[in-house]
Amino acid sequence: MSKELVPFKKGSAVVGPASSFLDRILNQSPYLPGATPVGREEPSTTDFSEIVYYLKMQGMPNGHLKAALAILVGMNSANLKNAIAIEIIDNDERNGGKVLDTCLPLVPHTFWVKFPMIPKDIFLRERETLKEKVIIEHDSIGYEKVAGDLNTLLDRQELIFTQTHFGKYGSGPQPITVSGPVGFISIAQDEQSCVLSHPSFLKIRLTSGEPPQDPNLIFDPKGASEMQNKQFKILLQRISSSFERLRPQPVSIPYKDVLLNYLSKTKNGPKGESFLNGLRIITLINNPPKLSKEEQVAKAWGCDIEMIEAATGIKVFPPETLVATKREYYIFWVIYSDLVRNDRVSLNPVQKRIREVVRDRNLKGLGTTWAAGETPAEKLIDISHADSVWASMDDIFKALEKDGGEPVGSTSTVRREVKELVDEGEIQEGKYPAPKNKNGYFVTSFDSEDTVSLPHPSEIEDPFLGKAKIKIQNPITGKIEEV
Repeated sequence: MSKELVPFKKGSAVVGPASSFLDRILNQSPYLPGATPVGREEPSTTDFSEIVYYLKMQGMPNGHLKAALAILVGMNSANLKNAIAIEIIDNDERNGGKVLDTCLPLVPHTFWVKFPMIPKDIFLRERETLKEKVIIEHDSIGYEKVAGDLNTLLDRQELIFTQTHFGKYGSGPQPITVSGPVGFISIAQDEQSCVLSHPSFLKIRLTSGEPPQDPNLIFDPKGASEMQNKQFKILLQRISSSFERLRPQPVSIPYKDVLLNYLSKTKNGPKGESFLNGLRIITLINNPPKLSKEEQVAKAWGCDIEMIEAATGIKVFPPETLVATKREYYIFWVIYSDLVRNDRVSLNPVQKRIREVVRDRNLKGLGTTWAAGETPAEKLIDISHADSVWASMDDIFKALEKDGGEPVGSTSTVRREVKELVDEGEIQEGKYPAPKNKNGYFVTSFDSEDTVSLPHPSEIEDPFLGKAKIKIQNPITGKIEEV
């Protein structure tokens, strides 16, 4: 590299002249400063963009960035008392391992724990170690024998064992409680290897990672000077230290009911609380506490924050309720929408083709008649009432013959697959008015149901801006968008 690395700085690249390094690091916050205020004119920037830039410098493919950010949110979750459980499904576990290993150094090692062996009494034995930690595992199969206890602990954040207690006056059963918050992040090679079975948990299928990262962005430690490598380590430490100083705080989500109502209509998808925890963590990361004199003194003297608070009577991190605004929701939407797998009965290839035919016919028929500002749920209601946009059985037959797929066989086969789709709730059946006297079909959701879609940020009413548009930086692409 011909240029020297400098610390993250909003609005600037991560490389710059060597002479500017000292000035920049001394003239900015030692921690990631948090998101800039939301406004109608000036775009809001976010620390997540800077974290993504670091991941890109590590060579992470663009197709893995959403999963990496979800992992980083999950790794901070137990420490911030909003525990999240994630299982990455990766047919080539080397990809999942690379993503996880790239994320691990960004999060303080005190936030997570990895066990070399998993005996049957692992949770009982390690109950003190587990509290406020995220369990990290590169192969889910290691927890297969304790999957029942694991699912109970992660769902209820509590696990109760009964042991026989021998005392002075005899023996008897004694309950022992393993308490959270406890999170979990692991990699499974396929569906059969997954150990998380409860709908409270998030499952993410890792894609191939395409497109690959721009080679001009990748930092090569072997080709860099000693100074450049030291600067790169400073960037890493700055992100890790920024996570470390975060504290649990209550987070208000004004549109919580809207989001939960939307997610409740996603058949067999994860419970809404898992998504809400992710939104809360994003809000905490996006709104770090201001750097105070007391915190600086604690760092300079090597004291715990709690010691400074006890000695001064001043709360270094005063309790404050944060609000998840449209800015936080946008970041949440960019990361999670169409990322988390919908844990449903998988459709066979013919059923997928039929569903796509019905959806495309519905959308094409509705055309430009959608009312401005309608939500997806409202548009689906319009489709269910407009028999002119439904797909008839004849429409389905003809489309399957022309879509370039494998021959589907007899018409009875298609009718049987259509009936199964109706029974599964993937499509609905309606009766055309006379004189047609036959059935038409329409979808119950626009997405393919392989992943969970979230409401677009334009549908979220911000408590400060209502539904007014805001300009904000997309943390994945770095581009300024208006939503």
